[in-house]
Amino acid sequence: MDEPSTRLCPLFVFATEWNDTNERYTEPIILVVSFYSAPNIECEPCGKMDSDMRSWIASVFFIMTLLTGTRGQQAVDLGTDNGIRLVMGILSKSGASGSLAFNGVCFHDFPSTQIPTSFDAPAENLLRETFSEDLMMQVYQDASGIIRMAQTDVDRSILDVKIRHVSFTRPQGSDGPIYDPTEAMRAILQSPEAVHFSHMHNLRFPAIAVHLPHAPLNSESPHISGSLNDVTVSEGLDRILKAFPGLWVYESCPGAVEFFFFSNSTGWVYDMPRKHP
Repeated sequence: MDEPSTRLCPLFVFATEWNDTNERYTEPIILVVSFYSAPNIECEPCGKMDSDMRSWIASVFFIMTLLTGTRGQQAVDLGTDNGIRLVMGILSKSGASGSLAFNGVCFHDFPSTQIPTSFDAPAENLLRETFSEDLMMQVYQDASGIIRMAQTDVDRSILDVKIRHVSFTRPQGSDGPIYDPTEAMRAILQSPEAVHFSHMHNLRFPAIAVHLPHAPLNSESPHISGSLNDVTVSEGLDRILKAFPGLWVYESCPGAVEFFFFSNSTGWVYDMPRKHP
């Protein structure tokens, strides 16, 4: 039997953030990335979509709304949106990067989180307290400086897939560097080894890509170039963190996996949930 064809169906949603004086932010506030790669799913134009496509488009708009809530709003409790804001606020304030791996249902979920009693502590300690209600979650900073947050029972199979070669160059045959972590993640997740693994294990990669406005790119903008040889998927994602500080997220679900990327920004610090005085 022929191996089913696979298409990557990215969806890009543009949103705008405003500050309290009704001025548009020009720096990138939020970037969330994952990709949908499933056998025999066509990328249809607008107005001609099947039920699978409609469902993940709805997910995009949910996450866009969830992540672009009113700035300065006091969090009442921590769900998916406030949990993400808290984790990213801690990482952004400290200048650290991290990875998060957890089990879920790939439908608007996030590990249980709580607001630390105090923010006067290293990021590793703050994140350990943030996830303290999740008994399966381990938090530690490894030798590379990346803060690892991972549930002990999460299936890491796809993260451990070895990629022979991945090149970080722009599409359409351009030899220039990549200025967008979306493209860098695409290079890794579209590698022949990762696609083959998804076929063999009947996995789907739901696609969500949310971008906010950013300042014009120049030679000083963060970027990634060159190539990697004989690295695992997780090692490739770690390489992206060196160029674009932030957090990569891996969610393992029944019959599916999701990958997200969040970029560090002062906007997260401003919007970080805090306890009431």
